[in-house]
Amino acid sequence: MRSSRWFPRISLLCGALLGAALLEGCGNSCFLAVSNNGNGSVVIKASNPPPSCSLSQGMGTMTIIVMRSAPCVSCTAAIRPEHIFVTVRSVQLHSANVAGAASPEWLEVAPHLAAEPARMALLGEGMAGVLSENAPIPAGSYDQVRLQLSGRGAHASSEASAYGTQRSNFAVMADGHVEPLDGRTSDTEIRIPLESAPNDPLTLLPDSKTEIRLILQAQPEFVSVGTASWEHRTVLTGSAVAARTNL
Repeated sequence: MRSSRWFPRISLLCGALLGAALLEGCGNSCFLAVSNNGNGSVVIKASNPPPSCSLSQGMGTMTIIVMRSAPCVSCTAAIRPEHIFVTVRSVQLHSANVAGAASPEWLEVAPHLAAEPARMALLGEGMAGVLSENAPIPAGSYDQVRLQLSGRGAHASSEASAYGTQRSNFAVMADGHVEPLDGRTSDTEIRIPLESAPNDPLTLLPDSKTEIRLILQAQPEFVSVGTASWEHRTVLTGSAVAARTNL
């Protein structure tokens, strides 16, 4: 009879110890206290405050490419790009769970570009270039891609010299003049929404492969520079299409 009374208590104790071992094994040193309260029950007490214990979230892979875009057919020669050149030095993903530009949740996915930026021609058909290929990315939700461009004079290409400029990012208009390219909010940064559906961030699943296709376009804008005075500039904008290549 005594052994039968102890059997459930031993089972509970073993289960509690196993649970504690599993929690401790997650890498954040979680501890649970297990004790017998004297009346045949097992008491499990967690540390107070409760420890932060996160399980591995798994990894997926991501390929990010830039596609070429079609030229503007309705623009006048003065604002119609015939050539667009950019130089990308960094590609980052933003976690959908954290807001703010200064957030540490910006994840660099193409570190090789810091030493060798990617120079790309954006007009025409086909693919402009690959920014990252099968990069390992923690599984989770991501809502933005941030491209950081080389600044004026940095990593200027032979194409730049051929068009009489030392800029790294510029457009050559149909009438022959050269326009610098800026992002909407920064001269060296472009932020592109990343969605799997309207208003839904992209979810990268563990052990999945996802391809992100970016389309960068130069758009004319007119900004006010005084009373009844406007100035033309060309800004670089982007859009993204995501496709899961396998599960």
